[in-house]
Amino acid sequence: MKITDRGQVTIPKPLRERFGLTSDTGVEFREEGHNLVLRKVAAGRSSRTAKVFGILNSRGVRTDKVIEELRGR
Repeated sequence: MKITDRGQVTIPKPLRERFGLTSDTGVEFREEGHNLVLRKVAAGRSSRTAKVFGILNSRGVRTDKVIEELRGR
């Protein structure tokens, strides 16, 4: 297995199926000694994106309306 120029690695299908990794599964990398470990992130766990995900819904306004306001239309 090789890392692409963009830093991507393909996880083999048998491993994805065994560990329940889908296209929307969150993962993280950790250093453990001299190893780099890929770990599945539990659903509902806070992450950088979780802090802002859905932020527009909390305003009670449609997203397209917010974008129009931001653009001054």
